[in-house]
Amino acid sequence: MNTQAISHRLRQHQHQDLAIKEAFLRFQAHHFDKPWERLLETFIEQEGHVPFFPTPYDVSEELVAFLSQGDQPFEHLGAYAYHFAQAGLRQIPQLTPFEKDMVVLVATYNLAVYCQLLDQQGSYHGVSLKRLVSQMEQVDFINVSKVANNLADRISRDLDLFILNYEAPTTPKPELTFETTDQDLVAHYGQPVARLDKTSLLVAHLPAYQDLPLGIKAEIITQFDQKKAELSQVNQEETVRFEEVDNVVTAYLTNQAEPLSSYDRRLGKSQHYEAYEHLNLTQKFAILSHYDELAKLERPLQFRLGDFDEERRQTPIYEGETIFTYLEADGSADELAREPGSQELAELVDLSRQLLARNYQLLEEAGFPIEDFPESSRGVLLDAVGKYRLPKEELLYLG
Repeated sequence: MNTQAISHRLRQHQHQDLAIKEAFLRFQAHHFDKPWERLLETFIEQEGHVPFFPTPYDVSEELVAFLSQGDQPFEHLGAYAYHFAQAGLRQIPQLTPFEKDMVVLVATYNLAVYCQLLDQQGSYHGVSLKRLVSQMEQVDFINVSKVANNLADRISRDLDLFILNYEAPTTPKPELTFETTDQDLVAHYGQPVARLDKTSLLVAHLPAYQDLPLGIKAEIITQFDQKKAELSQVNQEETVRFEEVDNVVTAYLTNQAEPLSSYDRRLGKSQHYEAYEHLNLTQKFAILSHYDELAKLERPLQFRLGDFDEERRQTPIYEGETIFTYLEADGSADELAREPGSQELAELVDLSRQLLARNYQLLEEAGFPIEDFPESSRGVLLDAVGKYRLPKEELLYLG
């Protein structure tokens, strides 16, 4: 089939031509920037196959800013395209009013595909391929498509230029602070996130704690551990002592021979005796903290970095043979398989920093010392080298 045959079928209003019109509308939404003859040739060469978007690119924030420019904000691309097209459409008297409306709808569909805005039903604010196919039967298909493609191309160029120069409004990052009351030590990160009871030494994680970055969680745990140690120091050295024989650590009260508890370092197991039950909370905490420190010294590393996942474009962290979480190029973690303990959290933070340092080194080798760029641009550079694995030539163009 040649371009003349395709053009003939697109102009016809026969029921048997609906399938090719639908295929062409879908195809041109991915190639509306091509000249018309070249678009027809490409449609024939590729047999109407459309490209697949492997990784959705979210431009929702940039699009809202683009549509909000000037004194007249627009709710969506369809409204913007209608307003943008009016001056030009008035210069095309050969199009009927209905055909002019169809120009806007086709252009809107093209832009929705271009920006990956279609919902699961393939629709964007009421504009769908099914609707276009049914309504294009009432118009000159080729004339409407040509004008619509030109309109979509002009708007997409403006949108691309806007996105290229767009800088998102910077919101100040919250600062981690600690507030001490008579009963508690409270961690704040924009809002209360965790609380340490000074009497029971128990920690309560508030709802906002779950969404904190790993580094902030690590700082909170460190501060709380230090505070626990301070609170448990009330004559701790005089009240509890430890002796080790054959890798078994036994706890005693000062100047008393009756054992309170023991910890087998080879097995990593503790055993409490009858006298332990009569200890106060501070004494019990001193014993358990000592055992915990011993366990940390002997505990093997829990996590390791895996190979880069090409499909997710993230780096996995494994716990044994199971994926625990994924890291972005900047070292931030995706959803965790479970809430980690303090030692585990320290390991995760270290792996996150290792990945970030590795990506910084790749940028350095490509001639992009990270310190030469403002903080607002570093995320883009890290994604380029650590997420999309761009070669040096494309990194130079990005720089």
